[in-house]
Amino acid sequence: MTYLLPPLMPWRAFEAAARHLSFKQAAHELHVTAGAVSQQVRLLEERLGVQLFERLTRQVIPDPRGEAYLTPIRKAFGRIAEATAELKPGGHHDPVAISGFMAASTSTICAGGSRSSRRVQPQVAAALASRRACTSCSRARSMC
Repeated sequence: MTYLLPPLMPWRAFEAAARHLSFKQAAHELHVTAGAVSQQVRLLEERLGVQLFERLTRQVIPDPRGEAYLTPIRKAFGRIAEATAELKPGGHHDPVAISGFMAASTSTICAGGSRSSRRVQPQVAAALASRRACTSCSRARSMC
């Protein structure tokens, strides 16, 4: 079955902007610029042929059609998130990579930090990597 759907990014921009009532805050969440969020929302509006927001100074407010569209979009994102979580075996998550120069703090991270963080966030796996610093200039050896 073929679906005629807009690309995913305009939906993400629309949902985040509606939740934050701000292109700037949505941009911060999505790690893009406010202009990029505005452009994605405008692209979605053009594709749908309707305006979704009332644009005010430093604020956007979903208009009635935007509010009506927002509800099923949020439900769809929730269903995608649930399906993805169920697909990952045993709650598998990608590890958080922590890298840096070898130092006294490395033993602290390895010894106590990982145990205490494991109690607070048991689903997060950490991968530690260290580099030896050059003794003459204190930069990574690969940088000398």
